Amino acid sequence: MIRFRMEIVLKILVLVHSVLCVDLSRYEQLNIEISEDVRTTDCNRTLQNLEDLILETSKRIFNITSGKVQLRNVVIKLPGSWEADNCAPPTLRHDADDVASPDFLVQESHPLLGDRLPWTVQHEGCGQPGRQTELPTGFLNKHAAEEEEEDRATLLMKEWLKLKFGVFEEDGFQGDPLYPSLVKEGKENITNSGCLHKVQGVCPREDYKEDLPTKQNVLCSRRSVLSVLDDTLADVTSNTTSNVTSRMISVLGSPAFLPVNFRYVVPRQHSRILIVLDRTSSMGMNNRWSLLHRELFRLISSLPDNTEVGIITFGQRPSVSLMPTVLSAENREGVYGRIPRRHL
Repeated sequence: MIRFRMEIVLKILVLVHSVLCVDLSRYEQLNIEISEDVRTTDCNRTLQNLEDLILETSKRIFNITSGKVQLRNVVIKLPGSWEADNCAPPTLRHDADDVASPDFLVQESHPLLGDRLPWTVQHEGCGQPGRQTELPTGFLNKHAAEEEEEDRATLLMKEWLKLKFGVFEEDGFQGDPLYPSLVKEGKENITNSGCLHKVQGVCPREDYKEDLPTKQNVLCSRRSVLSVLDDTLADVTSNTTSNVTSRMISVLGSPAFLPVNFRYVVPRQHSRILIVLDRTSSMGMNNRWSLLHRELFRLISSLPDNTEVGIITFGQRPSVSLMPTVLSAENREGVYGRIPRRHL
């Protein structure tokens, strides 16, 4: 009887765990793209630093969410210009034609912000996910002591929170008219911040200053970052599953931090063909132009999808008949139709 009950309990726990994994998968998956402007000469150092930083960032996420969320699956898309054989480990490489839009974009530097800090692009309001986090290689590859590494992971965790949970800075900004760094309280200027001392990069729940005009307070109805985080995770896991989950944790122990699974994606290399055609009157001899047309029809029909084709003709002067175009089943006939019907 006891064994039967234990089997039922275990089945329920497995079911609840699978439901929670589905609900939280949006936070556990991270897509990273490395921009074409990142130099291939630093690829090994860049990738190793990226893995180390993501692992430390996942630990911060795990701690700040009380073990509810951690980064589990990270897909890194390499630039097409990189020599993949000399960069990503071969066992982790997979060719792919299409990858989801990146959460993090690794690039050389931001045109305005430089290469010191990551930056999250946010166009929506409180609780709405951001568009993308831009991660400069200067921030990624700078030499850092162990305590500085912790600071970098905390900074990146804060940007991840902005990206995934739609939260904002809890401090004012120097010279910003909307969210200034100092505000008047009576006759004195006080620091515009949600708290005096941050814990894990954000203001603690206790003694939060909700009345100050920080960006977080203004846009999130005077709720702190942790308050928005708590509310969002509570919505993801319903009351029923939360109650069962608490029992699951008490039976199975505290949530365990797991290593991050990294997978590298190498863009599939597509063929590029540039057709250069002689349209001078000499192509009228011996039916050359008609024969050429026939062979070009066979060529274009035989090329695989996603082949890039361009057409240039020349007579007295060169002319572009077709800008480089990716072949598909829908446009193949149209590409052939861009070949001039007659010679000059």
